[in-house]
Formats: sequence, structure tokens, C-alpha cells
Amino acid sequence: MSSCLFLPRASSRAFLSALAFVFVKLLDLFSVI
Repeated sequence: MSSCLFLPRASSRAFLSALAFVFVKLLDLFSVI
């Protein structure tokens, strides 16, 4: 049961970290241009 409650939290955390990574990469790209 605990794993079922933990999975959405982990996936949302991974999604947020991926979004932050893409955001930083975009900023890096724009700073180069």
C-alpha cells in the first residue's frame, strides 16, 4: 500500500526535476546566442 502512495509522489518529483533540467538547458542555449 505504501508503494502505491509513494509512486505518484516520486513520479511528480522526477517530472519537476526534468522540467528544471530542460529550463536550465534552454537558459544556457539562449545565453550562448
